[in-house]
Amino acid sequence: IALAYLNPGDEVLLHDPSWVSYEAHIRMCGAIPKYVSTSFDDGFVINPDNVAKQVTSKTKMMVINSPSNPTGCVQPEATLKGIADICKDNDIMVLSDEIYENIIYEGKHHSIAAMPDMFDRTITVSGLSKTYAMTGWRLGWMIAPEADIKAVNKLQSHSVTCCTSFTQPAAIEAIRGPQDDMKAMIATFKKRRDLALDLMAEIPGLECNVPGGAFYLFPKYSAKIPSNELAEKLLTEGLVGVTPGRAFGPCGEGFFRFSYAASEEDIIEGLSRIKKVFATL
Repeated sequence: IALAYLNPGDEVLLHDPSWVSYEAHIRMCGAIPKYVSTSFDDGFVINPDNVAKQVTSKTKMMVINSPSNPTGCVQPEATLKGIADICKDNDIMVLSDEIYENIIYEGKHHSIAAMPDMFDRTITVSGLSKTYAMTGWRLGWMIAPEADIKAVNKLQSHSVTCCTSFTQPAAIEAIRGPQDDMKAMIATFKKRRDLALDLMAEIPGLECNVPGGAFYLFPKYSAKIPSNELAEKLLTEGLVGVTPGRAFGPCGEGFFRFSYAASEEDIIEGLSRIKKVFATL
């Protein structure tokens, strides 16, 4: 999508923090990422006023990921309406990454493409990796006007060609078949989220919002250590893998990402090890 639409010098708005690959894709095209800051105190909800401040004559696109990786924030409907108005007023495209759309515990998922006059300027992407745990099968979709589909397909057909044939009937079965297992998985994720939050609350120097979706915690820490050094310390001394917050953008510094897509036993053990490392900081 980035290669199909972005030219050198174009500016792309990213809410900060956001998934690490967005910035890389933008820079690969010679385009420029412009970060829209969000804050821990606001639950990482995007403020449309901050979006407006970053808009220039070079702004081509805005990327939105809700629920968010890494924060788990589910953007409210009012926020998306505010962003939609800015995009319409300034002729800005939206790339809406909704891969976690079904993994929501509180609140409701809203798609910006469904808002008035937004479908024709929105590219919505999602897939089966998260909702149906089909991660390695690399099967997803893009919803957009026909002209946009054709533009992206020019690149798609000469790169990956198409998705593997045997995954396609599996995808149909996943989507059309009974959803009981998917709902049970989400209920399990919520239980694991609550367990991880309770255990994290017992670690001095850590503070965490309650994520409304996805399967990550993004705690803020008080220790005076860069997030990449903290992640390395947790790995080498605690044997726990986390992602440094700075990887997700400038506002991610002072945080780290912890995934609770693991067994309860592993969550308990992992946070016990993190607690021991933090006791040494």
